[in-house]
Amino acid sequence: MLYSRNLNTAITAAKIISENHITRFHTQNALYILMEDIKNPGLKHCRDKYRGGHGPYYQGDKNYDPSIKYLISKGVLTRHRGSYRVEFTVNKENLSNFLQTK
Repeated sequence: MLYSRNLNTAITAAKIISENHITRFHTQNALYILMEDIKNPGLKHCRDKYRGGHGPYYQGDKNYDPSIKYLISKGVLTRHRGSYRVEFTVNKENLSNFLQTK
């Protein structure tokens, strides 16, 4: 069961991905930052000002994984583990189908 806030975050992320024609997140952290900006928009200013735009303030695996796992389960995102980092690709067809049902 996905809480409504996590579901709303997943839907908003899908819309942003679609509107910006995003096809890949080259690092897991890049996807976490997108999720953070949706879930906690007030922290974007803090990250930009005090941390040079790097990294989320929270542990991504605890805060963003429910939304990410939901998008993976719907076929919108595919997780790829490389030797040094985790990447995510976007399936445009599944993304379009997902957004049509929301």
